[in-house]
Amino acid sequence: MEPFGQGKSFLRHRVFFFLCAVLILCYGSVVYATYGFSDDYSELLAHLSGDRYPWAARMASGRPINAALNDLVFLLVPNIGALRYLRLLSIFAVAGTAWVIYLVLTYAEWDFWQAVCAALIIASLPSFQVYVSFALTASFSFSMLTAGLSVYFIERSAMKSEPRTNLLLGGSVLMLALSVLNYQPAAMFFWVLATIVSFSSDATPKNIIRRLLRYFIVFAPAMGIGLCAYILGKRKYGIGYIGPERAALNHDLIGKLRWFLLNPLPDALNLINLFPHRSIAVAVLCFISVGLFLYFQGRVRDRLANMFIAGLLVPVVYLPNLVIAENFSPYRTQIALTSLIAIYAFLALKGFVARFPYEKRAAVVDATMFATASICLFVAAYHVQVYFTLPQSVELEFMRQQLLHRGSGHTPSLIWIFGANPVSPMAPGKRYDEFGLSSTAQPWAPGPEAILLLRSSNLLLTDVSIRVIVPEPLDQPVVAKWLAEQSIHVSQAGSTAPPDALVVDMRNLKGK
Repeated sequence: MEPFGQGKSFLRHRVFFFLCAVLILCYGSVVYATYGFSDDYSELLAHLSGDRYPWAARMASGRPINAALNDLVFLLVPNIGALRYLRLLSIFAVAGTAWVIYLVLTYAEWDFWQAVCAALIIASLPSFQVYVSFALTASFSFSMLTAGLSVYFIERSAMKSEPRTNLLLGGSVLMLALSVLNYQPAAMFFWVLATIVSFSSDATPKNIIRRLLRYFIVFAPAMGIGLCAYILGKRKYGIGYIGPERAALNHDLIGKLRWFLLNPLPDALNLINLFPHRSIAVAVLCFISVGLFLYFQGRVRDRLANMFIAGLLVPVVYLPNLVIAENFSPYRTQIALTSLIAIYAFLALKGFVARFPYEKRAAVVDATMFATASICLFVAAYHVQVYFTLPQSVELEFMRQQLLHRGSGHTPSLIWIFGANPVSPMAPGKRYDEFGLSSTAQPWAPGPEAILLLRSSNLLLTDVSIRVIVPEPLDQPVVAKWLAEQSIHVSQAGSTAPPDALVVDMRNLKGK
């Protein structure tokens, strides 16, 4: 990436390997632990069975590239244990994203170690923790990598000595379109990188707007391509795969704004904190507001104008989730939003430190960034261990023992599975359908999980039938139909297992 640090290719490559090493140490538990998480089980069973169910679900969501990537990466996965390879792939993809952040920061004339620490801090945010812990999200990080290529082409096209401006802009649109067609929330990382490039301390509002307009020229057609894929996907495959709220565009602007201010934005302002507090969100917002005012230079009205532009970018990076009717903001959708807040916090820190004596500024920023990166990496490793790898691996083993030991070496023709409590007893708490969730609490997960375990032990009979008992009904007819095709039927609580059934009771799973 020539513009992002000319003449330092050897050093840039070393930084990539350094980031890979640090993130493997941080997230290594997702590689050595054997587990699947929630949708991983149904996705894996579908791919092993040759079903087109996952493909149709991605196409209906306007994500054809994601459908193709999932078909490709799941070729690496013959069983539950091999899901670790997808999680390892995700760690490398996250390291690649961190490397892109580092390249863009050094291109924006950040100091070397400050750029490295900032990249590691962003790569340890809760959204990235989900990406490396959930095998199904292994392909999501590639949206951020292609968004980085899009930014690269835009910056190359802006060089006066570059004669291929139109070709580079076309390549930028293509890269961003591929990003959007893979996973829309991650594609919004495009604006995070654009912010880094555009918001130098001495930038005037006019220069910032001019630069961001260049990015918008690329963004608009790429999003148009994504919208067409979304509309065509719904028409061909129907809305049963994605639900009515996700399939409908939002018309309640005030209600959506209120939801954004009360849900995803406080999450993002809490940064590394999983269970958000309003006081932390307010404190971070005040820190960023004052710090950005100090960071920008020039007259007061110019600084305020720059801050206003920065504020407008906050909802822009969450645009895919704002334009649909669904009000659900899990961390995997907040990847660009939280990263943007982190970038603003870095700039705010520079604003405060600019008031220090000149000879102490670099040392203060370096020390603060290094300490923050160390804390964030430690917290990220802890979160992944206690909310994903430990509870999911214990839950998987608990089901395996009941299936194999109670089955006494053979499989009865009928298996009854009682789903677990949604909050895993092994985790300190639960956030969304990600951190601390019991996989077997999801109606669509226990059946495929049991079939995969039986397959791995060569105990699966062709005529086995599985009944999953969960507290809430499965209000997804398409999913219910696919499960029925696998001889998996979901019922609500209150049913009684017949005496000849093998009973797997995940409700008995207790924390240590």
